[in-house]
Amino acid sequence: MFVVGDSALTVADLTFVQQFIFAECGIVLDTTKKYLVETRLYDLARRLNTTSTEVLRRVRTPSEKMLRNDVVDALTTHETSFFRDQSVFEALRTDLLPKIIAANAASKTLRIWSAACSTGQEVYSICMLLQEHFRGLPGWKVDLLATDISTQAVARAQQGIFSQLEVNRGLPAQLLVKHFTQNCRDWQLKDQIRTMPRFQVLNLLGNLKTMGSFDLILCRNVLIYFELPLKKQILEQLRGSLNPKGALFLGSAETVINVCEGFSRTQSGKAVYYQAE
Repeated sequence: MFVVGDSALTVADLTFVQQFIFAECGIVLDTTKKYLVETRLYDLARRLNTTSTEVLRRVRTPSEKMLRNDVVDALTTHETSFFRDQSVFEALRTDLLPKIIAANAASKTLRIWSAACSTGQEVYSICMLLQEHFRGLPGWKVDLLATDISTQAVARAQQGIFSQLEVNRGLPAQLLVKHFTQNCRDWQLKDQIRTMPRFQVLNLLGNLKTMGSFDLILCRNVLIYFELPLKKQILEQLRGSLNPKGALFLGSAETVINVCEGFSRTQSGKAVYYQAE
């Protein structure tokens, strides 16, 4: 095992990190994550040309805002992929988006929010879906918002540059050829897709009322990291952010049942979404 400074992560250090991450973003790190915490702190310290002991000393100072953000970035999970869970995108293509578009025909507006967007694969998948199957909704005001607590993930998402490994995960070859250009070993999204969404750093534990209302919210594989009271708090805010006929997608292992009231459940193929009652 590597060391943190001159010794392994102490119980007091782990307790501090657990309390810090919970206070910053509500995520629970149990004691089984000790090695993960050590590894990610070590990697961060190495990038900063310092030690993990020094990182933990400095992060205790509220004025070290940038470093505190870096620690949150390091200790939060950014797992994502293009068209993750095909059943969701099939439900959007064949069922939900046609219904929303028909309901909004008079106003010609569509608002979609990818919450916890990580490095952007989800929102860009939605952009490609709209272009491929709905011609990009010409003449409509389409607002695609993607948010994440990680400043580094949001910065990467805005660039629209992905590695060969990332485009190999879930992205059909025809869409890769059509919407990306190769740059050395990476792939750059063409501007037609890259400029469709807007990105914002956002903590889901904050006040979401200022975000306005959405026709579609995707908050997938996020709630699994929170304890029940915070799950309920986030779901209540997301419910308040839905338009009357708007829909919320959660991860396949997530549910509102026995967590938050005021939702109705709809099954579309193999996918499930929720609407405000």
